[in-house]
Amino acid sequence: MSLAPLPVTVISGYLGAGKTSLVNHLLRNAGGRRIMVMVNDFGALDIDADLLESATEDTLTLANGCVCCTMGTELLYALSDALDRRPRPDCLVIEASGVADPAKIAAAAHAEPEMTYSGIVTMADAASLAERLADLLIGAQVAGQFRGADLILVTRTDIADFGAARALLAPLSAAPVIEAPMGAAPVDLLLDRPEAAPPAPGGHDHGADYASWSTKGGRVSLAGLRALLGAPPPGLYRFKGFAMTGEGAVEAQLVGRSFTVKPSAETETRAVAIGPKPLFDPEGFGAAWGKIAL
Repeated sequence: MSLAPLPVTVISGYLGAGKTSLVNHLLRNAGGRRIMVMVNDFGALDIDADLLESATEDTLTLANGCVCCTMGTELLYALSDALDRRPRPDCLVIEASGVADPAKIAAAAHAEPEMTYSGIVTMADAASLAERLADLLIGAQVAGQFRGADLILVTRTDIADFGAARALLAPLSAAPVIEAPMGAAPVDLLLDRPEAAPPAPGGHDHGADYASWSTKGGRVSLAGLRALLGAPPPGLYRFKGFAMTGEGAVEAQLVGRSFTVKPSAETETRAVAIGPKPLFDPEGFGAAWGKIAL
């Protein structure tokens, strides 16, 4: 008996735009659907997969960040894995890394005869959108992610103006633009979309090469961690991970100039920092991390 084609939705957006929050929202509100999640992270440690609240055997991880450039073969193997699962998932959600070209991922899924392409959902952080688009290093890459979108969700509208963000997006894409302050949007709108034709992949000029720093193990001062994230070094665009401190385990995240530190149940320090190579110095960040180590 032939199986129904597997719908594939790609979640895209620049570093820290809210992709993992959206995937968590989908998992919490699946409505009986069996959702398979594929996470494509950037850096030596796969932090995003660990940030999923409902990670199970139906979560696959692809490393090294840029699916279109470095993960072509592994992506195809992962898509085949999804199709071979029994029972087959009701839908596949691919969370692309912040530096990946979603159109290349969509094209790979569309090429599978047993899959249907359900669209690219691109996240936009209203608080940093203007700065990111104006950035000479990454502006073209960020704009390109919106041009291939079938749906755009604007996050962090609780602290930034939705109308201003929508005006910036209007010249870039004709896709519907929806407000999603905490990465939440109607699940039916995201997953139950008609089959579409994927956008034509571009040359995918990154605009900037990216450097990453990572660490595993050890303990740090909680006050020192807060101070480091509160006054981040130049070029640090994204920090995410878990840290063991003298006051207990915490989950720490930084996007641009905004950071959060909250209690965590993790038992080991694992963290990643990312930024454009011309600006971000991994060794310098490692030295700063060393100064807050216990």
